[in-house]
Amino acid sequence: MALRSGAEDLISALLKAEASLEQIAHKLEEEAEQRCKAGEVNPFLLVKRVRRLASEMPELQAKCRDLLSSKQGLIDAAQRQLAANHTRLRQLCDVAGAPPADEEAFRSFQETVGEWNQRLQRHALAAGAGHQLSRQDLNAALARTALA
Repeated sequence: MALRSGAEDLISALLKAEASLEQIAHKLEEEAEQRCKAGEVNPFLLVKRVRRLASEMPELQAKCRDLLSSKQGLIDAAQRQLAANHTRLRQLCDVAGAPPADEEAFRSFQETVGEWNQRLQRHALAAGAGHQLSRQDLNAALARTALA
């Protein structure tokens, strides 16, 4: 009985302390708003925003990784499909006796993919022999360096 009463008293004291802290935070926020002149940055709101952004950052990073992974999957599938379509188009042109389609565009595509894969391999070697990275991780890292 005494233990339960002590626990309830502790919970009550913590709730009162939380209410007091919320009241103090509200007063500080009002005071900061009054001190800031029109057009000036309110440091309290700035800190509040930075904290909110910092708390959202891990979730955004995870979503970004998922998006990059999905994007890489689509890119790889598109590369395979384009190569298969081109091969099939060449076969159909041969059977029909028609002139081949635009080979220059496909060669350019193959060169671009080849250059990207070479850069990917160089980046993998630069990452170190002890690190085993997936193709998606390498592509993401290479895309970051290309965009930086």
